[in-house]
Amino acid sequence: MENIIDYEKIGSRIREARIKKALTQEQLAELTELSTSHISHIESGSTKIGLPALVRVSNVLTVSVDYLLQDNSEVRFNAYAEYLMKIIDNSNSKEQKALTDVATIIHGIFEENKE
Repeated sequence: MENIIDYEKIGSRIREARIKKALTQEQLAELTELSTSHISHIESGSTKIGLPALVRVSNVLTVSVDYLLQDNSEVRFNAYAEYLMKIIDNSNSKEQKALTDVATIIHGIFEENKE
């Protein structure tokens, strides 16, 4: 099976995430130590992004590499799972325990209603 990477979709996701973070291409370039023209070419899909640059971009934009690559994988990204992980990651241990308890209770209710 031939894997084809869709750099246009990766670039589009980077552009969307950059805009959500209210960053210009120049700011993203500075924060990732890439040139502004390279960011522009990545976003348009006219150039390939290397793995080190992809990781830097994902870190600056606070999105996962999975999110940026999701259209290129047979395993699909789950936006809800990533959102919940962000909430949990930004919580202290007491809050994480409470969030986990609430999620477990809600999941149990859904499971009961399946029957």
